[in-house]
Amino acid sequence: MHIIITVVLWLFIIACTVTLIGYTVGLLASLLPQDKPEPREWPQPTLEDYREAARQRLLDQEMYNLWRDD
Repeated sequence: MHIIITVVLWLFIIACTVTLIGYTVGLLASLLPQDKPEPREWPQPTLEDYREAARQRLLDQEMYNLWRDD
């Protein structure tokens, strides 16, 4: 019986130690500087882009109306 208690106690100590080491490594890793990607500059749409989008919407609507009428 004494051996079983000793083994269980040692397993508990090992499990606590591994957990404590894991938490410590995680905490230290969170303190490291994080590499953040550079913010991306998106091109601003021009008046021509808006006109092209409106033309495409009109074409899409016309195609839908033709399809619906069939």
